[in-house]
Amino acid sequence: MISNRSETAIDEIVARCNGDVHGALKALLLVNEQLEAELQQLYAKIVAVQAEATCGLRLASRQRSSITRAFSASIESKRGSRFLI
Repeated sequence: MISNRSETAIDEIVARCNGDVHGALKALLLVNEQLEAELQQLYAKIVAVQAEATCGLRLASRQRSSITRAFSASIESKRGSRFLI
């Protein structure tokens, strides 16, 4: 069963596309592709950090902070902009 929150979100998305359901679906698919690409980039960074840790290499504090900030910013941007269309 779909929640009221989801119903409201669907209504907002379709409204932003001037009632065009096809356009709304197309926009959602494009946003989904973008989010999947960003996830792949984050996973690649995580794998790189794990590989360096496994090999006994240490990241400089500045590099660790940079990666942590990038990951946190990416997550926060997703929370702050629920609908990008």
